[in-house]
Amino acid sequence: MRVVSLGVLLSRLLGLARDMAFARVWGTGLGMSAWVFAFTIPNLFRALFGEGAFTSAFIPIFSAELVGRGKEAAWRAACRVVSVLAVVLGGLTLLAMVACWCLAPFLAKPVFQKGLELTPALLPYAVLVCVAGALAGVLNTLKRFTVPAFTPLLLNLLLLAAAGVAWLANRHDGQPQKWIVATIPAVLLAGFLHVWIHLQVVRRREGLRFRFDPDFQAPEVRKIMTLMAPVMVGTGMIQLNVLVDRLLAGWLGEAAITSLYYSQRLIYLPVGLFGVAASVVLLPAMARAWAAGDQPALLRDLRYSLRHVWFMSLPMAVMLGWLGRESLDLMFGGGRFDEASLHATWWALVWYVPGIPFFALVKPAAAAFHARQDTRTPVRVAWGCMLLNLALNLTLMWPMRQGGLALATSLSSGANLALLLILFRRQTGLAALGPALPAFGRVALAAATMIPAAWAAGRLAHWFLPLGWNPRAFLVKGWLLALPLAAGYGAFLLAALLLRCAEVGELAGDWRAKLRRRRAVPSR
Repeated sequence: MRVVSLGVLLSRLLGLARDMAFARVWGTGLGMSAWVFAFTIPNLFRALFGEGAFTSAFIPIFSAELVGRGKEAAWRAACRVVSVLAVVLGGLTLLAMVACWCLAPFLAKPVFQKGLELTPALLPYAVLVCVAGALAGVLNTLKRFTVPAFTPLLLNLLLLAAAGVAWLANRHDGQPQKWIVATIPAVLLAGFLHVWIHLQVVRRREGLRFRFDPDFQAPEVRKIMTLMAPVMVGTGMIQLNVLVDRLLAGWLGEAAITSLYYSQRLIYLPVGLFGVAASVVLLPAMARAWAAGDQPALLRDLRYSLRHVWFMSLPMAVMLGWLGRESLDLMFGGGRFDEASLHATWWALVWYVPGIPFFALVKPAAAAFHARQDTRTPVRVAWGCMLLNLALNLTLMWPMRQGGLALATSLSSGANLALLLILFRRQTGLAALGPALPAFGRVALAAATMIPAAWAAGRLAHWFLPLGWNPRAFLVKGWLLALPLAAGYGAFLLAALLLRCAEVGELAGDWRAKLRRRRAVPSR
């Protein structure tokens, strides 16, 4: 999980750097709002046919093929499945392009019109990234986590380059919003490189060559399609929630879309770093345990993942809740991201923060169902939570604007997690939390010490500032954020040690064991 976490961490940090550049070049204007809306559509495809649904359905089957028939036979089955996936996605992409061209003239709001103009150009990325996600699933099952973990860096690097091009062009014509089109070639090139790199790794490291073989009647294809269908519906509900949130935000104004987007960039750092990484590593392990009939191993892996995701995500939620405005100002403040943009984004962030542990914990909780090839239960839960989210959106968005949309997402995610854990126990007789509940309580007590420590350190940081320093300077803002952040985490770790939180020792032991293994490897 550490390699995947490191890859996700670097990707998220680079994504933050990208969004810092986006905020300064495009702010919360029409072009940026349209791009955020347009890029939601390829991400919907990615969730339906890529990393989410495909991985959840394919990895258990590929694992069984790998154990039962060997690597070569499992790879031939994977080629057939990936080929069918590419054909289906190509057809759906063409249909989506036509739909965008037809709908654009009938939508009155400029943000929707511009967004539907950008979407067809971005849609080929959906095909490429879904194929790359399928190949990444193969590599993860073969226990090669490094390349799938680090290739997402390419998209952020190329989008940073696109923002640089737009910044240079803006210096000449003063019209930054029109240069949002510079992101299109960056996105398409990133998708192509994702596919090419994964194919190269499979060929060179595993000795397997890809063969295009779209056999719709192959048993593994039909099995995966059967398993994917409910996962697609469930994942589609999640992404449909995102799309609905952005549509409703569009009615509130252009800035509402981008304020949700920028706040999500901070929120999903811990979610991707811990929740997604845990589920990526956990799913193959739990699938193998379930296939072997080893329920204690499955339960042990699940509890370990839930405890550690809680241990790492809760402190981030506390610190973002306390230092959220300062974090947004440091990351995005400046250029076209003015005080109004900062306040609108902070208002959304405040209401996303309580949902951070829920967003992260849902990932390993759902993986426990997918490992048992039960894709229907998470779908039923997703349907119910989608309806709850929609009802809360319509209730809260008018008095709270984008903050209401964020709060609705947090509440519905909490309901999602609770239902998954309850249904897991009813179906298996295994308590996912059970003995882990005291560990959750100790972590919560340790996290409670963070706010007093951060408050005291913040006062101290102001006291040490020399007279006459500009409070808007980047280094000053960084100092006023870094000292409280360090104090908060220091207090948390000290309290966790005093409360004997097992996660501290387990993480330290994992690192020590890894160092011993590295030292034991003879030099060549």
